[in-house]
Amino acid sequence: MLSRELSRSLDHALFAALGLAAVTCSGGLSEGGRPPAVASGPAPTERPAAGAPPPRAEARDAGAPSSPSSAPLARFHAALAALGSGSRGEPVRVAFLGDSHTAADFLPDAVRRPLQARFGVGGPGFLHLGVERFRHAGVKAACEGRFRLEPPRPSLVLRQGDGVFGLGGLRAVPLDAEAVASLTPEPGSLPGEVRYELTFRLPNAAAGFEVIAGSDPPRQVTAPAFPVGEVARIEWRAARAVRVEVRGARGAPELLGLIAEAAKPGVVVDTLGINGARIATALAWEPEAFRAAVARRAPALVVVGYGTNEVGDARAPERYAADLTSLVSALRGAAPDADCLVMGPTDRAGAGWVPLERVAGITRALDAAAGQAGCAFFDTQAEMGGPGAIARWSREDPPLASSDRVHLTPRGYAALGERLAAAILPP
Repeated sequence: MLSRELSRSLDHALFAALGLAAVTCSGGLSEGGRPPAVASGPAPTERPAAGAPPPRAEARDAGAPSSPSSAPLARFHAALAALGSGSRGEPVRVAFLGDSHTAADFLPDAVRRPLQARFGVGGPGFLHLGVERFRHAGVKAACEGRFRLEPPRPSLVLRQGDGVFGLGGLRAVPLDAEAVASLTPEPGSLPGEVRYELTFRLPNAAAGFEVIAGSDPPRQVTAPAFPVGEVARIEWRAARAVRVEVRGARGAPELLGLIAEAAKPGVVVDTLGINGARIATALAWEPEAFRAAVARRAPALVVVGYGTNEVGDARAPERYAADLTSLVSALRGAAPDADCLVMGPTDRAGAGWVPLERVAGITRALDAAAGQAGCAFFDTQAEMGGPGAIARWSREDPPLASSDRVHLTPRGYAALGERLAAAILPP
């Protein structure tokens, strides 16, 4: 099912217009981070009854591993088997890196659901806190008041600031005591006892905030209890899933994300997508800080899902192979026991829905680099039906692709995610 594998699409207005100016957050479930012209609502768990996508393309040979232990996903499958048998005492985590196809959590959630249905619900995992237009299937995100998002353009491939942006490549800075950020779990996303972990940084001795988790007394986060200028975290457990809220900020603390996991081990898929991102985006972050963030999560599988934005660039496709090699090397340095899966770019079209030839060139380059790195490869364009697939998907009723000729609809991401899940699930 698997072979070896890793445009400038529109940078979503969410980040393109932010700069360093303060933004005002409003309450309620955020629908942001979604590509333009995509219908709202949760991704369906089943393939649409009408207008199914073209037949699944034949997967290419993964290189005929000489033994089961040399298969690209053997360790991931072994971890799932141990989880299913009850012999594993920790979650099986999947780190899902990518661009806008990943960021809104439609595609990762379509992978998350069948994994959790078979091996146990481990919770939503990594969550942005204080990001106004953040969407995740497992929570309702809300914020009120003024926040600053850093870096100003998270998708850039150049170093910005000190490069310390946490696991998700983005930090939120509440600018006054009235700024409030909250995450409320959706029913069923966190069964039983829950483990929480909030990661942050206090830039000065006056910085601080308070955390309110359900009906617990507020937890105060201040210096010198937490070191100034260093990435720190506060951990706690709750008997059940509760709303988590950060408020009362002073001194511009930096919120780097919240982890929410079930205390009973299950599968966790961390959604780590950034709108407009390229393979080299994560390479611009401070290496040691990113390595430490990934190492702490200890993923069993890393999915690297870029390439669509590179299709719109002018760089030779072969040059992206070096970026992929560097990123996989960095991820392996942080999580040496993790398997890796590289996704090729989705099908894209230009004016008049003419297929873009660069998709195939970048697919070949990433396939070759993934094979050399020992990663599995998922040929996304082929799984969609080959060149011209996005035009066909856009004509389905209801549509599976957006009119922007780049993104899919929630139903389209669900259909693609089902195929990806089938490719990575053990027999």
